[in-house]
Amino acid sequence: MSTPAQIAANRRNAQKSTGPKTEDGKAAASLNAMRHGLTARQIVCYKERESDYAAFHAAVREPLAPADEVEEQLVERIILCSWRLRRIARAERGLIDQEFKPVLPYHETAVSRSFARIPRDGQSLAL
Repeated sequence: MSTPAQIAANRRNAQKSTGPKTEDGKAAASLNAMRHGLTARQIVCYKERESDYAAFHAAVREPLAPADEVEEQLVERIILCSWRLRRIARAERGLIDQEFKPVLPYHETAVSRSFARIPRDGQSLAL
């Protein structure tokens, strides 16, 4: 249980940390919990532009030309999944680029090291 002195100190410290004040700061803080954006409520996420999504949406939707509500829903799903797959490809590319940077002795990388590990319990390395 906290002592009265600890409670008072906590209250004083809380007055010093009141969060972001500017709109830019609030926008940045709203992304603090984002890890990958694959299940985000917002379709356009960190470092993506709304104009890019709008152009992508139009380019995919036009040739599909939905004729009714069912087709409209399917086209929207295709667009959303395609946009997110593009995001996955960028994330994967970034992860691979990061993993292949020589950071270990003898120009070894984290990826090459993972293939050199001896599997435990007679398991083979599945690719």
